[in-house]
Amino acid sequence: FPLPYHYNGYVLDQGGRFFEDKYPEISYNEFVDAVFGFQAKYFNDATTDLTMPEVKDHYAKDVANAIKGVDEAVFRAALDSTDADHSMRATWEYGVSRTVAGTPTFMLNGVIIDGADGFNADQWLTFLGQYTDLSQENNAADIEAEIAAFLVKFFAEN
Repeated sequence: FPLPYHYNGYVLDQGGRFFEDKYPEISYNEFVDAVFGFQAKYFNDATTDLTMPEVKDHYAKDVANAIKGVDEAVFRAALDSTDADHSMRATWEYGVSRTVAGTPTFMLNGVIIDGADGFNADQWLTFLGQYTDLSQENNAADIEAEIAAFLVKFFAEN
């Protein structure tokens, strides 16, 4: 979620949206790991002497160098596309309307879950388990399957 005080966050997120659509054969986690690996190059202080087109040029080059199979020119062009921009704006506006002011922020049915950024897997299972109709006798695999089905349904509706 690009926060307004991270000047380049919006562009980095646009790149992520494009990557996810254009390169489904490459793990999105690989993209995220790569971007987190060089994100310091895009902090506000590190880019004060660069124009936005220069930031986009550097970002496309970094992604193409870090991830085999990414075409630098295609990725760079996507950073100026209206498709990625509209998708990003809609998501950002939704987050702002739900009072998202930092990351990570977790929500369930549009309600922010306080403290969820520190949840481990067991805490997530416990938390989400209370919103399912599971009985105590079910085993962990049943609980995980029920929660997965719940999340799929939730994200399909939102």
